[in-house]
Amino acid sequence: MKITDKQIKSLIVYVMKNKVELVNLLDYFDYRDIENGMLKIPASLVNTFLKNKVMSVPQIREYVSDYKVGFDNDCIFLDARVNAKKLGPIAAKYMINVADVRFGTDGCRIYGTFHEDVQSLGNTVQNVALKAAMSGSTALQRVIKLVGCNFVYVDGRNIMIDLTGIEAVRKVASMVELNYMGCRDGYIKFNITYLGGN
Repeated sequence: MKITDKQIKSLIVYVMKNKVELVNLLDYFDYRDIENGMLKIPASLVNTFLKNKVMSVPQIREYVSDYKVGFDNDCIFLDARVNAKKLGPIAAKYMINVADVRFGTDGCRIYGTFHEDVQSLGNTVQNVALKAAMSGSTALQRVIKLVGCNFVYVDGRNIMIDLTGIEAVRKVASMVELNYMGCRDGYIKFNITYLGGN
């Protein structure tokens, strides 16, 4: 794909404006992977460098007080502390078996199935309320409905996480397309294709 003069100038300006952050970000990647058309995102990037950005998204910050992510055996592991409003604080551990990741101009979505381990960290009344809320479905499905979360969709044990609403994700998706390769050894891996972007 041919890069225009305007795109080159825009890229240079972006790099100059964000040089300190970009240099720190580059420490998480190996240039040889990029040369081979592969993007390997380490869990350490999500758990440290990106954490402040993720937790600054109002839709996430409202419900999640802390999290830790892991990548292995084609699964995303999530250990989160959740504020479920009336149900109080909750410790939630998830293993998401990734079926597909779509990351491009048509959207940014993760599809899979999940297993959960959810425990109340609140008082006795909140603990009882959580158990009652989980009756007949998964805790995730009930909590999402209860708090009105609009970026995670659950049907039984199927899950779709839609990151399209996050502006920074949309901007990256306008420039590159990622095709999911797997989760192994602390990395989620993608084939990367440059789209041009603006």
